[in-house]
Amino acid sequence: MWWWMLGCRVERVWGGPKALLLFAFLAAISSAAQIALDTTGVGLSGVVYGVCALLWVIQDRVSGFEGTVTKATIQLFGIWFFVCIALTLADIVAIGNVAHGAGAVAGWLLGRAIVARRRRVAWVAPMVVLAAAVGVGSTVARPYVNLSRAFRSNMARGILALRADRFDEAVRLLEAAKAEGEVSTALLVDLGIAYQNVGRHREALSLYKEAVANNSSLRTKLAPSIASIIMGGADAAAKREDFQAVRSLAQEALEWTPDDSYVKEMLDWAVETEKVSKAKRAKRAKPTSVDNDK
Repeated sequence: MWWWMLGCRVERVWGGPKALLLFAFLAAISSAAQIALDTTGVGLSGVVYGVCALLWVIQDRVSGFEGTVTKATIQLFGIWFFVCIALTLADIVAIGNVAHGAGAVAGWLLGRAIVARRRRVAWVAPMVVLAAAVGVGSTVARPYVNLSRAFRSNMARGILALRADRFDEAVRLLEAAKAEGEVSTALLVDLGIAYQNVGRHREALSLYKEAVANNSSLRTKLAPSIASIIMGGADAAAKREDFQAVRSLAQEALEWTPDDSYVKEMLDWAVETEKVSKAKRAKRAKPTSVDNDK
């Protein structure tokens, strides 16, 4: 409702393209700030707070905006800002309070830059700094600046480490989450991926199988990884010339990936090689006749 009321005024005075640019700018700043410091959500209030602050600053200096935002409107937005914080802290409803604040600051700075004449750079510079700060905070610096309880959990931090290919760190954090009792199918899979990437293949295989046992729909997704780990053991057995182990492991892998040509070839090779090996052993064990006439 507020975007319709305030946004329509912006569109009428500045036109659609500028209204769209303003919308995109405020949405980017408020959303990035929310992501950087808190959990994500859905809404438009960060943009609305930004437009309200912008119009409050420029309405007496830019023609066409006179009287758009009254003192009562500012009071209402201010009261609602603190009510939302209270509702969030009381765990009644989660609200994007960071987006509200960041949107308001961005709108206020933009408004000051618009009405400034001689010292416009002095207001543009803080906007650039704000945009850079929320950009860095919502991406590479997020693990270090985010304040939400959910994000600071070992599970969340472990997932971020896993996505950043910091596998040793991911193992440590996800193991801690598992020890805390946060055992879910997602945790089993993520910890399995971390184990696999640090060479702890047996533990990864065990977790993958447990995840599939808990949720059969994961079988298709995890089957290639499971078969790959099993075939790694088969390759090691082949180097030891333990053809029986190769055959057994290849048969197990084939149960997970029935159409895998490499597994089929390895199984056929193991069966044939084992037959040849048995034949050679039998030939060596066969007694030779001794000529006693001499």
